[in-house]
Amino acid sequence: MSKLNTLLLKQISTKVKKFELYDQHKKEIDFILSPKEVLKEKEAHKYNIIKGWNL
Repeated sequence: MSKLNTLLLKQISTKVKKFELYDQHKKEIDFILSPKEVLKEKEAHKYNIIKGWNL
């Protein structure tokens, strides 16, 4: 990931963690803000959105 992407992700994370409902949705938000975890999940489901979202 580029330095710009890293910087933006850090700033977004800081702002989102101040969101009033962050504690209720911490697991989901932390997952979304972790590109490595998202990529690992996508690869595990072979980029199939139906399987990945359990549709």
